[in-house]
Amino acid sequence: MKISGLRYFLGLCLALLVCLPGVASAKSQVINQVAAIVNNDVITQAELDRHVNLLKLRVKSAGEGKELPSDSVLRTQVLNQLINRSLQLQLAEENHIKVSSEQINQALTRVAQQNHISTRELYKRMEKNGFTVASFRKEIGQEILIQMVQGSFVASHISISQTEVNDVLKRIQSEKVEYNVGDILVALPATPSPAEVAAAREKAQALLKQLQAGASFKKIAMGHSNAQDALKGGDMGWRTLANMPSIFAERVVTMNPGEVAGPLRAANGFHLIKLLGMRNTQLPKSLKAREDDVKNMLFQQQFQDALATWLQQLRAEAYIKIM
Repeated sequence: MKISGLRYFLGLCLALLVCLPGVASAKSQVINQVAAIVNNDVITQAELDRHVNLLKLRVKSAGEGKELPSDSVLRTQVLNQLINRSLQLQLAEENHIKVSSEQINQALTRVAQQNHISTRELYKRMEKNGFTVASFRKEIGQEILIQMVQGSFVASHISISQTEVNDVLKRIQSEKVEYNVGDILVALPATPSPAEVAAAREKAQALLKQLQAGASFKKIAMGHSNAQDALKGGDMGWRTLANMPSIFAERVVTMNPGEVAGPLRAANGFHLIKLLGMRNTQLPKSLKAREDDVKNMLFQQQFQDALATWLQQLRAEAYIKIM
């Protein structure tokens, strides 16, 4: 089963393809101070600045610049992503997981084809935005390594049975509506203490009050959600009721577009959800296509939950110091 979801750097660098040349130079003029120490690795302020700027470009290129949280909140979220990234790259090195030059070439070819340009033109555009060919290839290679690590340590332990697929197929046959849902997660550790549960619930309730007072859901998600899709504004995409967690489905059917519900307690924390929209169901025509979609959906749900738990464990076992 293929891992999908946020490919952190790839998603951000694609924004550069539609931006003006030279907007996001990677050649920072700021002194290269330390932002965080992660075991024996160091995340520099220049690296953090670069990824924050890339994220801003991606959001602005989508016409959603007003949804960006404050710089301090955004930097905290991006730094947490970079810490997770560092931990996974360290794990790749410890386990001798390597990416080949051919794998990088194939990834670059896919990116270029998706944007209807040649690989040479892709390099030129990235160079205008401050990347050398070597630094760009290194970033792509690291993203592939992270996907390989997640495949070895998380995805390989997930199994979807035909019975699970059939159960979901039976439920979606009669569904006529799809829902676009946004999700904000205030995460809990695997075995939270009563104090941790109380603190998470209090934070979720405080965020809910902000949303009820008119705060932007996307901005709150980008600034405060612990979900893997936080930097996408919490958008889960279009799903039928059968294709979303049951605690979401039970509330979504009672909501109107624009409404917010929660906090909803789940194993991984407290969720705030927003019904972003509704439309008529668009199911694939063939049974095989529907089965593949359901199997992929079930895999992604289990993978995201397992990934979040795994990353929490990695962080708990690591030495992390934010400067």
